[in-house]
Amino acid sequence: MSALATQPLTIQLHNVPDPPRVGRNAFEVVLSDKDNRPVDDATVQVQLARTTGPHMRRTIGLKPDGHGVYRGNGEMTRAGDWNIIVVVRRSGAVIGSHAFHLHV
Repeated sequence: MSALATQPLTIQLHNVPDPPRVGRNAFEVVLSDKDNRPVDDATVQVQLARTTGPHMRRTIGLKPDGHGVYRGNGEMTRAGDWNIIVVVRRSGAVIGSHAFHLHV
């Protein structure tokens, strides 16, 4: 689990399995505002990008699950280092983002 505290969002990323593996992985993003209240009205995408293969980039949309939780599945096709970029939008405008680093 990792988190980034920014104004006005805190973005947490969880993955299952942990640590991630080659193949299908489940991603969960938890969003809260500066007052630690869940953010339920956002659109959340996760971009999976292998650091040594720019052509290995996928974007998945996460579905809201209530209480600031957003979930989805993505494929990590090869072992190595991956950047996981969480992009959060409200009304089409980016209101937060953060890059996490995972090793598969």
